[in-house]
Amino acid sequence: MTMGRAWLKAERSCRGDGCIPGGLHPRRSGVKGHPLPHAPASALCAPGALALACRMDIVAHGRRKVVTTCTRDCPSCCGLVAVVESGRLTAITGNPAHPLNKGGCCAKMRNYVKRVYSPERVLHPMRRQGGSWRRIGWDEALDLLADQLKRVIAQDGPQAVLHYQGYGERTALKLLNGRFFALLGGATGLSGTLCSGTAYAAMEQDFGQRLSHDPLDHLNSRTLILWGRNPVATQFNLTRTLSRVRKQGGQVWLVDPVASETLPLCDRHIQPRPGADLHLALAAARCVLDNGWQDEAFITERAEGFEHFRDIVMARSVEEHAALADVPASHARDLARAMTQARPAAILLGWGMHRHTDAHLSVRAIDALCALTGNVGLPGGGVSQGYEEYGPYDQSVWGEDLHPPARKLLLPDIGRRIAEATDPPVRLAVISAANPACSAPDSDAVARALSGLEFVAYMGHFMDDTARLAHLFLPCATFLESDDVVAAYGHNYLGPVNKAIDPPGFCRTQ
Repeated sequence: MTMGRAWLKAERSCRGDGCIPGGLHPRRSGVKGHPLPHAPASALCAPGALALACRMDIVAHGRRKVVTTCTRDCPSCCGLVAVVESGRLTAITGNPAHPLNKGGCCAKMRNYVKRVYSPERVLHPMRRQGGSWRRIGWDEALDLLADQLKRVIAQDGPQAVLHYQGYGERTALKLLNGRFFALLGGATGLSGTLCSGTAYAAMEQDFGQRLSHDPLDHLNSRTLILWGRNPVATQFNLTRTLSRVRKQGGQVWLVDPVASETLPLCDRHIQPRPGADLHLALAAARCVLDNGWQDEAFITERAEGFEHFRDIVMARSVEEHAALADVPASHARDLARAMTQARPAAILLGWGMHRHTDAHLSVRAIDALCALTGNVGLPGGGVSQGYEEYGPYDQSVWGEDLHPPARKLLLPDIGRRIAEATDPPVRLAVISAANPACSAPDSDAVARALSGLEFVAYMGHFMDDTARLAHLFLPCATFLESDDVVAAYGHNYLGPVNKAIDPPGFCRTQ
């Protein structure tokens, strides 16, 4: 298995000597033979660093700077500083004290001020009647939603209600919305994911649990392989790690069908046919076995099923496997050589490679290649795909145990699942932190399914694709307008979310 997660450092959000209420705890894990240190929460941060992490308002020259954290659906989860002048947000910059983004942030976040004050942002509760919308007050809006919920539940039970909570803001307090629907008796929920379900399932089969190396551990790598990952576009803070690896004399490889934005930061590029990652991994594994480069000790002491994997690998030559991947055999041989002769070698999986039929076979072949070459369970190695952003929270407070097991609809097929749900049918949906009519697969089917519901309540910022299908619009505060805490799926730090400005108009937190 891959190395365990590192301890949270100063960025972990605590108050005093303990954790923020809600069951937050330090992320810790270890692999046999690689225990991580144990220490009380108060020992993780000096008092000064703790205060810096949780709340740092600096007032100078009429400007106030508030430490916060990005909550958007991005693995970077960057530490930020919001600049406020006379109660108005004027700029957002990276937090120089954050251990990963170190003062930098992406263009989207630098321009987020425009989103906060966009003239298209909806600032009042809205009710759709016929083909038009009218402004209403919060009392009317909440009474309407409550009446609709009571009506549907009285007739068909709580599972006639769909709670669709997306990934726009997976913060600690927003996740508590699930408890409300649990207290209704168990509304219909969601299962699966639009992004990483393939890797979750594959890596659980291979390692028992999906664990990733801490991003800073990649600095121990001599070979760092971005397999379908494009951090320049999707994970800003990882680009700094790539640069440091290269400065230390290591090599960064890109395995991607296209010359992505990250290519200038890489030393080598292999371009397999889209969806053919399985065959590239098998080609490299065949080369390893042909040359006797496999880690026999790891195979004997720590692996299961090697004989079956060897049979699959040996069924074709390096050239035959490489031809199926549509790459020169020499590229597969170079990859095998790097992973065995320039160890430790780390593989960072991207999300695009999941969007193929049988993509789980590719992930499992890559996992096996990493194990075969002896790169599992050592600093600077492993296959890293993501982190459990719900891991720091006590999930029992979400209320899953307050009712019998409730129905869950498969998220990647949500349009069809809503339409075909029976006993009871889905009649009402409450949607937050998501725009499924745009982002979920088969958007036409999703739009038809939502249009067929008796009532849809939507929580958001703009009148987007899904909002236009709703009957009730509830305007929400952005993360800059509320207090919270957020964990990342791209690193191991908990980030403070501190209110910088008041919500505009009549916006409220979810």
